[in-house]
Amino acid sequence: MVYQLITGFITASLVQAGIIMLGENLNMTMLNAQLDLMQLITHVITGVVAGFILYYLIKNIDILRKSSFYTIGIIYGVILWPLVLGIASTQNKVISPLKLNSITIIWTLTAFAVFGIIVNFTIHRYALDKI
Repeated sequence: MVYQLITGFITASLVQAGIIMLGENLNMTMLNAQLDLMQLITHVITGVVAGFILYYLIKNIDILRKSSFYTIGIIYGVILWPLVLGIASTQNKVISPLKLNSITIIWTLTAFAVFGIIVNFTIHRYALDKI
């Protein structure tokens, strides 16, 4: 079960990074994200940690277990958005969320929502019956 969760969380992180980098490469966003090997590793580790935090929350909060994985995934992604971008902007990895234009906000929120949906789907698919 743990390997399946980690694989799902890594997949969610890579999909999220792909969405964000697609926006950057198409010049649709102004996040100023650069993805080298070290940042990719950091991104994936952060995604796995965030995935296990949601797993812990779902395991311990009954209403989250019974809710739609789409709804909880989107909400979780939207909650993570200012936290992760805020921390990354203090390290000069991306532009501050307070300075982003509306297209960048929509694009990155979508990437975080997709991350949340994939993570929550993974939890429901591989671990919900064991909780």
